[in-house]
Amino acid sequence: MSKPAEVLEEEELTRIYEWVDSIPLSRPKRNIARDFSDGVLIAEIFKHFIPSIIDLHNYPPANAARQKLANWETLNKKVLSRLDFQMDVRAINDIVNCVPEAIEKVLKIFKEKIEIYLAKNKPRNSISPKLKNNGDRPRDDEVLPSELIEKEEMIQQLRETIEVMELKIKQLEEICEIKEDKIADLEKRSQEAGLA
Repeated sequence: MSKPAEVLEEEELTRIYEWVDSIPLSRPKRNIARDFSDGVLIAEIFKHFIPSIIDLHNYPPANAARQKLANWETLNKKVLSRLDFQMDVRAINDIVNCVPEAIEKVLKIFKEKIEIYLAKNKPRNSISPKLKNNGDRPRDDEVLPSELIEKEEMIQQLRETIEVMELKIKQLEEICEIKEDKIADLEKRSQEAGLA
């Protein structure tokens, strides 16, 4: 993908922000350029819409530019290639460096790619309920396709919630470990200084 030179209209930006806000993400959107710079929230968006093409554990939260680039390269290689799409290095660098509107332009393209993918891979409704003799209602032991789809969507949402929670737990465990190390270090220093 070459860097889009166009400037997004205010209406387009609003649609993009509303679309992002409609997706359950592990972090709130405060500064979209910074929030999306490490690729984690983009990975979560793909997980939300096309869970079969992505594993969230491949995208650790990052502050360092090197890890952010690694996340985007992984996304490019493992996910975007499956959508017949590739981002060029300049676009990735713009996102990692929080260039204004860089992520919005990419989000617009990703939204379109996701919609195209979902339209092409729409599940066929081959399940047809067997109706009673009067033909107006399904039997109690059978599930309507709409109910089945609704249940599958709920299961998928719960799986995504579990995955997000597991990610948060892992992050909290890492923070606890760091704090425990700091406490142990401070205790050692205070003992050496004769304060304890």
